[in-house]
Amino acid sequence: MSSSIRNIREKHPNKKIVFFLDNLHLLTSEGWSETGFDRIKKLSHETKALCVNANCTIISTVELRKLQKGQKADNNDLAGSASLAYDANAIAILSSELDVDPSSNKFFKHGYSGRKNPIIECNFSKNKIASFKGITYAKLYAAQAYYKFINDRDFQAIFGDTE
Repeated sequence: MSSSIRNIREKHPNKKIVFFLDNLHLLTSEGWSETGFDRIKKLSHETKALCVNANCTIISTVELRKLQKGQKADNNDLAGSASLAYDANAIAILSSELDVDPSSNKFFKHGYSGRKNPIIECNFSKNKIASFKGITYAKLYAAQAYYKFINDRDFQAIFGDTE
């Protein structure tokens, strides 16, 4: 990741770089002896330092601890280290009721397949980038990897008050 971002920065010194990383926990590094908690802590610090030094944004997925059925995740459930929550500039925990309860009404149908597409709850629990913190919802078009956000009024008109 580090060499890729540095190569991109060298080729495009004045461009904004946004790097998407699927699962920070899967990164490896030669010469590291750390394991478990210490490894995740080091990955977190090194990733934050890379963002600062290369003047780029890294958006990454991370693992959550195993949760009890029906329990909602929060920043304390980021697997491996509190450093992940501390180092991040923004944290959005995405979840779908369809994952836990296939009979949930939090879905929409799109196209001719009749397949249930999930309504994703996006809990922005930390946000140093913008002022918004809280929950918003989005339709997930998984085949296109596309999220379409739903405003609160439309969400309540479809699903009612969820509080």
